[in-house]
Parts: sequence; C-alpha cells; structure tokens
Amino acid sequence: MVFLKYSALVSLIIFSVTGKSSTFSVTDCLNRNFDTEVSHKIKPFGLLKNILAVKKDKCVFTVKQEKYKYLKKQWTVDICREPIHIKYGVSAVDVFKRDGRCISSSDFCQSFSKLLKSIEDDGLIFAPGEREDLSSVHGQLHCSFLLIKSYLEDGVVYSRNKQYGAFRQREDYGVKPSVTSKPNDISDEVSESTESADTESTESIE
Repeated sequence: MVFLKYSALVSLIIFSVTGKSSTFSVTDCLNRNFDTEVSHKIKPFGLLKNILAVKKDKCVFTVKQEKYKYLKKQWTVDICREPIHIKYGVSAVDVFKRDGRCISSSDFCQSFSKLLKSIEDDGLIFAPGEREDLSSVHGQLHCSFLLIKSYLEDGVVYSRNKQYGAFRQREDYGVKPSVTSKPNDISDEVSESTESADTESTESIE
C-alpha cells in the first residue's frame, strides 16, 4: 500500500516536471532564436518538394516558401516595430502597412492571409515534434505562427524589454498574450495599476 502511494507520488512529480518543460510562454517564444525548415513531397510523382523555412532573429521573422523548386516567396515581419507592416518579396521588396483589422481585400490583408496559410499548410501540418516543445520544429513553427498572427491581426507590438505570461488561446487559433512588467520598470507598473487584472498589457493598434 505504501509502495503504491509512493509510486503514484513519483509519477505525479514526473508528469508535473515534463509538463512544465514542454510548455512555453510568450517570453520564451519571443526570446528564442531559431532557423528551422520543413519539407514534404508533392504530387503527381513525389519528385519535387514544397519547402517552408522560418528564421527568427530576436524580433524578426523571415519566412521563405519554395514550391515546385522554382516558385519562391518570402515574407519578413518585425513584431517589435511600428507601424505594423509586412515586407514581401525575394529580390524587389514590397511593403504593406496595416490599417486596422482586415475587413477588405487590401494588399496587406492578402499578404497576411497567404503568409499564415503557408505556415499552416506547409509548416504546422508536416512539422515533426510536439507543438508545446520549443526545441522541436513543430514548437518553433507554432511559436512563429502565434507571434506573427497576434502582431499582424491583433496589432500587438512586442518588446524584448517586457516579461510576458502565457499565450491565451482563442477558438480561431489566435492569441491574446498577457504581460507583466519587470520589477524595476516603474513606469510600466504605474500604467498597469490602472488596468483591470483581466486586461492585456500588450500595446494594441487598431
């Protein structure tokens, strides 16, 4: 009986430790740099591949997509920079600025939609590993998807000088990140004291 109780306690501790280690916060995601790639064979004969490569350097995401070897696309998104925008193009670069939520087929909205679709269809569907594990390809693409989506869709401009909490999932696979100030950041503490405990502290531009 004592042995069973001891075994149950050990199992609970192991589960708790592994559970925590496989889940990352907004800050974990924001501070992690990576360069990852996913590929999968395509029809009709499986001789060619679709390739999705995502590089994260601090706040800057560079997403490259290659279809049928010759069709190449590239998006660059700096989630810590205003005004909110997308840079699109491999050689010549177009810049599309955000003007509120996407309710029309503007260049920004079309580019934003194609970017997320590329990460989903050629990345998240085929990436190996667990999405909660930031050391896996799946976890890194999941991190990329959440940060890019919240920046471009919700207007959340991030800062590497802030400490953020957990991602708060929405039904549409979006995110509403919570934020807490660093202990010595007095200006942020004063600002946050005027907000309710349930209000996001990230900056949002509509």
